[in-house]
Amino acid sequence: MLVIPLNHGDNSRDRDNQQGSQPMTQDELKAVMHYDPQTGIFTRRFRVRAGKGSAEGTIAGSRDKLSGYLQMWVGCKHYRAHRLAWFYMTGKWPQESLMIDHINGDKADNRFINLRLVTRGENGFNNHKRRSGTLKPSTTSAKARRGERPEMADTQAIG
Repeated sequence: MLVIPLNHGDNSRDRDNQQGSQPMTQDELKAVMHYDPQTGIFTRRFRVRAGKGSAEGTIAGSRDKLSGYLQMWVGCKHYRAHRLAWFYMTGKWPQESLMIDHINGDKADNRFINLRLVTRGENGFNNHKRRSGTLKPSTTSAKARRGERPEMADTQAIG
C-alpha cells in the first residue's frame, strides 16, 4: 500500500523537510507520477479523484498566476514542478541553502537539462540578467547617464 504524507507545504518555497513532517520518498513520487525528463512534463499514474483532468495519463499541475511556476499537489502537499523534477531524477531534495534555477529563464520549462542547483545569490544575479538582458546598473552609473552628480559625503556642491 502506498502511503503519502498528509502535510501542507508553504506556498513560497515548498519546504520539503519541515520539522515534524516526513518527506516524501522518491519511490512514493514515482508511484503516483511519471516525469519525462525530455519534455519536463509530469503525468498521473492513476485517477486521483472523480472529475475532469484527474484521470490516469493526464498532465499534472497548473501554472501559478503570480509566480509563473508550474505547481501541483502530491498527496495533500503542494509542490512546485521543478522541485519535484529534481527530486524525481536525483532522489534528493535541494539543501536549504540552494535553489533550483531554470537555466533558460522559462519557469514553465522543467526539462531536467534546464534545471541546476544554485545559491540564492546566483539565482538573484540571473533574475537581473533576465529582466533587462544585462546586469542592472548601479545607482551611480544610472545617475551619471542622466547627467546627475552622485551624492558624496563630506563634499560641497560646486556652484
